[in-house]
Amino acid sequence: MARRRPAAWDAAAFELGRALAGARERLEMSQEELARCAGIPVRFIAIIDQGRLDLIPEATHARGYVRTYASAVGLDQDAITLMFCRLRGRARFIDHELNRLAQP
Repeated sequence: MARRRPAAWDAAAFELGRALAGARERLEMSQEELARCAGIPVRFIAIIDQGRLDLIPEATHARGYVRTYASAVGLDQDAITLMFCRLRGRARFIDHELNRLAQP
């Protein structure tokens, strides 16, 4: 049986997905258009939009899709990637990257 993620993770993942979907919608871009221009399978765009990031099985693929999605819709890909990595809780480089980004 698969482990259920904590409710706080679900809420944060939903918010991240909605932020990405909102940016896509402001550009009046469909999921299919984003899939074509960003090279992300449309099924994963739908999963990201729903905030169901736990349904993307490989963390490295999921991180890449989220990063590419953010870039394609004009969001800060580094900030979005760090948010995603915090959610997944598996990236050891997060603290180092946060410190690097915070320095002037």
